Amino acid sequence: PGFVVTLSNRMNYFQVAKTVAQRLNTDPMLLQFFKSQGDGPGNPLRHNYDGTLRDLLQFFKPRQPKKLYYQQLKMKITDFENRRSFKCIWLNSQFREEEITLYPDKHGCVRDLLDECKKAVELAERGSGKLRLLEIVSYKIIGVHQEDELLECLSPATSRTFRIEEIPLDQVEL
Repeated sequence: PGFVVTLSNRMNYFQVAKTVAQRLNTDPMLLQFFKSQGDGPGNPLRHNYDGTLRDLLQFFKPRQPKKLYYQQLKMKITDFENRRSFKCIWLNSQFREEEITLYPDKHGCVRDLLDECKKAVELAERGSGKLRLLEIVSYKIIGVHQEDELLECLSPATSRTFRIEEIPLDQVEL
């Protein structure tokens, strides 16, 4: 939801974040800002951006209200910028699929992704407690990714999805 707030052109990133956070009653470190592009948000700003608000808004027409886009985060911006968004399907113990977005370390491996998943989902009470990452194309499993495989090697495509599931007890030692 948008709102109007008066800011100085000389404000730096943290001063803007602090002012907006007060208006939203949140921590300034839980906000991410975006450059404006056309009528919507453009590229995200890094939390250590050292320009002023004037530098950000220089392409707006004079005497026109200027817009700055933001999103509220669930983790500190410093952590968020070191993570990557990873959409996948979680197959729960009732064999129902749900789409989830996880935020593992950008330079992490599949093990880090599976650890993030364990924090976000509920595992079966009498399950193995171990997870695996499957790659699926046209509803067929084409591979199981090893825990030490780098996440940067996994590139999402429209034709493929990634599914995380708990390894059944009878398959743990295979």
